[in-house]
Amino acid sequence: MSSTSKKQYELNSDTRERLTAMLLLWDMINEQDPPSYPVTFAADDEDRHLLPVLKKMARTRPGYLEVKAVAGGDHYVPTEAGRKVLKQFLERYYLALRVFDHYHAVDPESSEFAMSKRLEMDDDEYERYQAQERFVDYRVPVLEYKNDLQSDSKKQIDVLEIVFMTFAERGYFMEDYGGKSWQYNLVSGESSVWQEILEICNNPDNDWREMGFEDPESGEWVEPKTVVENIVAAGNDVMVKLIEEAEANESDEEDDEGGGGGDDTVEEVIVEQYYPGSYYTPWRDPFYIAPLFWYDPYYYYW
Repeated sequence: MSSTSKKQYELNSDTRERLTAMLLLWDMINEQDPPSYPVTFAADDEDRHLLPVLKKMARTRPGYLEVKAVAGGDHYVPTEAGRKVLKQFLERYYLALRVFDHYHAVDPESSEFAMSKRLEMDDDEYERYQAQERFVDYRVPVLEYKNDLQSDSKKQIDVLEIVFMTFAERGYFMEDYGGKSWQYNLVSGESSVWQEILEICNNPDNDWREMGFEDPESGEWVEPKTVVENIVAAGNDVMVKLIEEAEANESDEEDDEGGGGGDDTVEEVIVEQYYPGSYYTPWRDPFYIAPLFWYDPYYYYW
């Protein structure tokens, strides 16, 4: 193990700027047409608070943004390097969701994973089901345990990044707060979401080293390492089963539609977001960490 105590995460200005840059790239590319921000803003335009980050994104080497003439004047637009770095960022995030999200609701008494019922329920039913008090969120402990198996820090998963993107995807950063615009709160660090992210990552309840317990039947102490390894192994079985069920459902739909690939089938694949089982072969080892999570100097250059 590479660590004997829970890591304490920090959100300094450099980290906030790096994550904010990813959020702005995501917003520009996916939400704006054309994908751009003007080089200058009116004094009463709340987007003006984003300007320091936009300028820095353009100054990086390779630059994430460049200035181009767009209708209405010069604008910052994403470069190929910017699109590449966002693609890498999102690939890591969505892979983390597929591999770790099923740990979000686990019953420690019965070892039941709420996610094991996911394909049997619609969205509303599942939201009510997984919200039961008996379920515990083990995502951060599992992520940190896998990191502690790695002596090379460059091969560890960025837990802060994963939690950040979970909040960002839900649009939490795009909400005004405290009488100030979301743009100001995002860049200044005053957004309450930043604090919520830190509280989740640094919550002592999320320390796998504190998960040991006394077996009520034998009276013997069960070591934290044993507890978390059992959870990881059980979760891996749930993940593989979900993938296989999703593949079977997809195959059945294709057969019903004569292999035509209609809209319903496409929608199902998008919603469930499961890769083919062959892609996941290495993940049948529950303690494997994909190279996609490894340190990428191209991404971390800032």
